Amino acid sequence: MEHPGDPPARAASLPLAATLGPAWGRADVRTRFLAFADRWKGGRWTWATGVLSTELVRTVECERPGGEHARDSLEIGLELVAHGNPPEPPGWTVILALNVQCWCPLEHPDHGYHRVRTAEWTTAAPAATLAALDEALTHTAQWLRTFPDPDGWRHRHGLPPRTGRP
Repeated sequence: MEHPGDPPARAASLPLAATLGPAWGRADVRTRFLAFADRWKGGRWTWATGVLSTELVRTVECERPGGEHARDSLEIGLELVAHGNPPEPPGWTVILALNVQCWCPLEHPDHGYHRVRTAEWTTAAPAATLAALDEALTHTAQWLRTFPDPDGWRHRHGLPPRTGRP
């Protein structure tokens, strides 16, 4: 299991079989997963028994009123969860989420991101799970094409724009 303070996990170092079950240790499955991870180009991978997760953060430089620059971001999270407990879980769920940085009034300090999109796939075998991961990549690309700037997502969901915070 990963512990806080561990260096960022690269996909090649992930204990797939120990985390998701023996079928994930097969060479063909591992090769397909590593090819997916290379295309995902996400950040740090984390794991615990039965769960792998990572996120991809897209930072956008934005012009604010008065000519100031601010950082804004979209965060795309991906989680792969085993149903049941390894060593032989009966299936997996792929969960994909798109979040936008919060620009709500400062009296809401617990805000950080708002979830604006989710997609989920439930599968019964590694091959189908890998296909779902590929589909998650397709969704991610579509979401980023729809609104590459976080304010487009905020507007669509009735959230304050980045200029709404003093």
